[in-house]
Amino acid sequence: MLFLWPTTALTLLSLPLPAHAIGQAAINSLRRYGVDTSKIVRGGDRVGIYFNEKGASQRGSVCIYDRANSAIQEATTADFDWDKIFNGVDWFHFTGITPALGENVVDSAGRPVRPPRPTGSRSPAT
Repeated sequence: MLFLWPTTALTLLSLPLPAHAIGQAAINSLRRYGVDTSKIVRGGDRVGIYFNEKGASQRGSVCIYDRANSAIQEATTADFDWDKIFNGVDWFHFTGITPALGENVVDSAGRPVRPPRPTGSRSPAT
């Protein structure tokens, strides 16, 4: 998951959200809180989810991630137009656990943080 902060509003970019009712429900939920969703990439077949069971007394909490074959796990660098995504963005944050989903996600996560092109462009290196 990527978070992008332009100067005026919070934007969330998920890698990516499926173009079906569940993906749209996630986008609608973000919009309800005033989050600009215009840069969210749509694609894939399922949303990765996790279940968190709160612990009690001596038993600790349990968290189960279910992200196999999710849109974020299947994303590739070709899914993102980084020049467009970073237009007007001042700050970039990528969650630390997401790259563990596979080399394709490591490449997608690393692409925007590579040094700029020699021309001085703020866009990611190719």
